[in-house]
Amino acid sequence: METGYVDLEYNSLLLFLPSTTSVHLVTPVTQDDGHPRLTYTGSWLKPSAPLNTDLPIEDMEIPGFLSS
Repeated sequence: METGYVDLEYNSLLLFLPSTTSVHLVTPVTQDDGHPRLTYTGSWLKPSAPLNTDLPIEDMEIPGFLSS
């Protein structure tokens, strides 16, 4: 189970996830850099590695989503 952040500007990507994906958005929070983000928990993994929560989505490959 991963826990991390998703930039609010990119959360529209979540609308295209299959219904079996276990990503649960919680409360918006503001990080030290001032960007609002949503917390999530779920099986949000890159194809070969866990999501690096230090990278914004625009700096990552499109992640693969594994249902649990």
